[in-house]
Amino acid sequence: MGNRKIQRLSIASIAVAILVLAAGGCSEDNPTQPADSNTGDLALSEAKVSVDGQSLDGQDIPQGSHAGPVRYEARLADHHGNPVTGGQVQVRYGMSGMMGHMNGYMHLGEFYCYDDGTHGDPIPGDGIYCFVDDAQAYGCHRSGARPGEYHYEFCGFDQHGHESNRMDVRVNLLP
Repeated sequence: MGNRKIQRLSIASIAVAILVLAAGGCSEDNPTQPADSNTGDLALSEAKVSVDGQSLDGQDIPQGSHAGPVRYEARLADHHGNPVTGGQVQVRYGMSGMMGHMNGYMHLGEFYCYDDGTHGDPIPGDGIYCFVDDAQAYGCHRSGARPGEYHYEFCGFDQHGHESNRMDVRVNLLP
């Protein structure tokens, strides 16, 4: 009976280790990783949310203001500073003050930015990944958005699925 208990513990330990390793990527439980911790040596060097060219990072905006297409943009490069093309940038958004698992804020949704001349990206292949939300369907600009602090977490991936560091943009929506 003692050997079976040890065997079960060993199998359980291996299963836990596999789950921990498989939970990598830009999941809500994976902490921000430095650029050199992944196989592709990717780095986001800039991430922003803007309306009409005005950055909203760290801004307090009144509800209903900035009524224009929202532009999400991030710069993705390799460890030499060269633009990374053929990948995508994931943007997860959520809100503070709500119960949830996304680093202290409630995960509300996600979308991707592209560097392929679509989704509002003006120049394909330049390492600047964009998404223009013409319909204002995401984050603090969506219809019915509640006042509070919104978080936009950007994470890049190359064409092989290697991930970058994360960057966080915050916008406070006032009533």
